[in-house]
Amino acid sequence: MSSTIDASGTRGGGIIRLGGEYQGGKNLVTDEIENARTLVLTDTSKVTAKVMGGNGDGGRIIVWADQKTIVFGQFDVTPGSQSGAGGFVEVSAGDTLTFNGNVKAGLDNRTGTLLLDPKNITIGSSSGDAISSAVFATNESDDSTIAASTINSALSAGTNVVLQANNDITVSNAITANNGGGDGGNLTLQAGRSVLVNANITTDNGDLTLIANDITSNGVVDAQRDSGAAVITLAAVIDTGTGAFTSTIRAGTGKTNLTSGDITLSTVTAGSLVATNSGPTSGSDIFDTGVLTITGTSSFTTSVSDAVITLDSANVFTGAVALNTTGSSGNATVVNGTTALDIAASSVGGNLTLTSGNEDGITDSGTVTVGGNLSATTDANNGEINMGTLAVDGTFALNTHGSGAATVVNDAGINLVASTVGGALSVTATTEDITDSGTLTIAGTSLFITGASGSNIILDSSANAFSGSVTLKAHRG
Repeated sequence: MSSTIDASGTRGGGIIRLGGEYQGGKNLVTDEIENARTLVLTDTSKVTAKVMGGNGDGGRIIVWADQKTIVFGQFDVTPGSQSGAGGFVEVSAGDTLTFNGNVKAGLDNRTGTLLLDPKNITIGSSSGDAISSAVFATNESDDSTIAASTINSALSAGTNVVLQANNDITVSNAITANNGGGDGGNLTLQAGRSVLVNANITTDNGDLTLIANDITSNGVVDAQRDSGAAVITLAAVIDTGTGAFTSTIRAGTGKTNLTSGDITLSTVTAGSLVATNSGPTSGSDIFDTGVLTITGTSSFTTSVSDAVITLDSANVFTGAVALNTTGSSGNATVVNGTTALDIAASSVGGNLTLTSGNEDGITDSGTVTVGGNLSATTDANNGEINMGTLAVDGTFALNTHGSGAATVVNDAGINLVASTVGGALSVTATTEDITDSGTLTIAGTSLFITGASGSNIILDSSANAFSGSVTLKAHRG
């Protein structure tokens, strides 16, 4: 087809359906439109459902064919010049999709959405299909290669881009948004199995969402998800500016193949970060292989018992960090370089190991529950440890740099293992005893308080070295 179709309006864009309904109508009880088998839009085609006036939401355009969709046309679903939400464009096929068109869906920071989809998607060079495929298909789909330049154009225009593949999505060429009039659009990559990022992604403050092992209720076609573990692997640099970065491995509910693996994060710069591994397979962990620089809050969660969180690069978490694991071997480790480390409300089934080289050291801003042992270390700049809302079942190892002090308050007893504190030490056990099972080397003053009736303070390691005064307050509030 090489013509103009226009459903624009003064108060809102209209609805245009070419060849079928949204995702081929597969989730509709009654599909009003008979699906096309093949649909072709040439580069002279113009499909428009924009707002002609100042106010109103952009329109909705669906382009679908059961077998083959080839699109080189132009789409415009922009909202009103003053107000209104961006519009929506879906270009999809049940089998083979080739897309190298141009989409205008947003205006200013009012973003619209472009949705595409096949079995596997590779974001590659301009010699590929450009943006081929981006919704979970209904039939067996061919693999597609989408040109990174096509995605760049959409994101740079403030258009949200959603790519869906029933199996894998691989980013092989860099994605770079550059919106001179505002933030870049949001980019979402949804895969039935894995998301593999082998080239840099820069969103110009747009959000980036990676989803692996997606579930059938979200549209994944079970037969198209191959065997093998679902992973999210970053082997390149991610920069969302002030935008949020979200990385999720889902449980794979409803699929025959739902085995899961790790989330591996490389170098990431973002306004906030959420990494959630809900994979059902043992060993579905979260790791980093590069520095995570996050200006806002960060959250890391594993669901399967004994899965671990290991973030041991010289990270830069400026905001609070939440950590959640289950199982007695569900350990969590965070190294925060020379940035102060604030642990938000967290629940760690295994051991918790924390390191910071900032003078403000390590603090907590919510209850930190630890089923195993706590190790807190400041390794530079006379960093301090100040954690007053702890619920630790295991031992405490406290080590500060230089003249750094250490203060801990636990809702149970406290058993101190080998620890070295360059400044003052303050230890409070609110309900049980304070004991030691390793050498305590304290350069400053020491204060030990127990709050429960009949509780004891027993510090009998023969090599203990208290350089300052020691105050013991058993059964004191």
